Parts: sequence; C-alpha cells; structure tokens
Amino acid sequence: DEVRRGLAGLARRGLVEARGDGRYQLSPRGAVEAARAARNQRLWQAYLAHSLDLSVEDVHLDIGDVERSLPPEVVARLEREA
Repeated sequence: DEVRRGLAGLARRGLVEARGDGRYQLSPRGAVEAARAARNQRLWQAYLAHSLDLSVEDVHLDIGDVERSLPPEVVARLEREA
C-alpha cells in the first residue's frame, strides 16, 4: 500500500509512467531527474574525497540526503571546480 502511494505520487509528478502490465518505468522527465541526482551525488563525493584527502570509494553518501541538502548554487560551484 505504501509502495502504491509512492508510485502514484511519482506518477503525479511526471517521474514514472505505468506500463499497463502493473509495472512502472521512469518517464523521460524521471530519467533526466535521476541522472541529475546521480551526477550531483558524484560531484559531492568527489568534493568531499578531495577535501578530506580520501579516495572517492571511501566516501559513501545516500543520494536522497544529497538531493535534500545540496542547494543548486553549491552544485553549480562544484561543477565549475570539477
């Protein structure tokens, strides 16, 4: 029931589409958003690794936490410095 509510919310936001066989897939917009979130996570990991003198593999982040806490202006700065 919780999964259905979550999928319905994602569908309302245009991030997933029902396939007709009871399954869902990312919409084109959802794929763009997923790629953006993954890129932001990698940028933040690289920044932290560099700042803390660690390997990127040693920095583990939850993508949801990164998305909720990383303002767009910080992402832009990280992109410029990458």
